[in-house]
Amino acid sequence: MTGAGNPQRKGFSELGPVWISAIAALLVAMTGAGFFVGKASETQAKPTTVTVTASAAPAPPSASGAAAATTPPTTTTSAKTTEPGVRFSGELVWGKFSLDFTEPRPLNNAQISGLSGNNLYSDGGGSVVEWKTDSTPTKDECARVAKANGSNQANGLVKGSRVCGLTPEGRVFRIDVEAVGSGGIVSQVTVWENTP
Repeated sequence: MTGAGNPQRKGFSELGPVWISAIAALLVAMTGAGFFVGKASETQAKPTTVTVTASAAPAPPSASGAAAATTPPTTTTSAKTTEPGVRFSGELVWGKFSLDFTEPRPLNNAQISGLSGNNLYSDGGGSVVEWKTDSTPTKDECARVAKANGSNQANGLVKGSRVCGLTPEGRVFRIDVEAVGSGGIVSQVTVWENTP
C-alpha cells in the first residue's frame, strides 16, 4: 500500500539498467586512466637504470619498505658519470663552453662555441672534427681522429652528427648532435679524463 508518506520502492529489475550504465561508465573511466593497462604492463616492464649523482640524498623508504629510486633534477649542464674515466656527460646547448671544467662553462679564448647555427668553432688550442661513419666513436677513436684530422671548425652539422675533439688541456671529448635550429646546437657531450 502506498501513500503520501510511503514512497514506492523500485525493484532491482527496474534499477538494473541504471546500475549497469553506472558500472560500465566506471570501467570505461578506469580503462581510460590506464588502471587496467598499467596493471597488465606492470608485470612485463623491464627494469630501468637510474643515474644518481653522489650529492643526491637517499630516498625515504616507500610504503612497501623498499627505498624508492630517485633522479636529481636535470639541467642544461648536468654531470652524469656513465662509465669509468668519464669526467662529464650531459646535455649542452651551444653556447660557448670550456670542456676542461668538471661542469662546462664559458671561458674566454679557450672554449668551443656554436657558430652560424650549425657549426662549432674551437679556439685556444683545442680541435674538433666530424666523425664520418654511423658508428659511435670510443675515447681512443676520438683521440686518434682529432689528432690526425682536427681543426678549429666542424661545419654543416645536422641531427645525428658526431664530433670528436681535444680540449686545450688535452682532454678527449665527443659531441652527439641531437638537434640543430635557431636555438642553437643541442647535443649530448661526453668528456673523458686525461690519462697519464
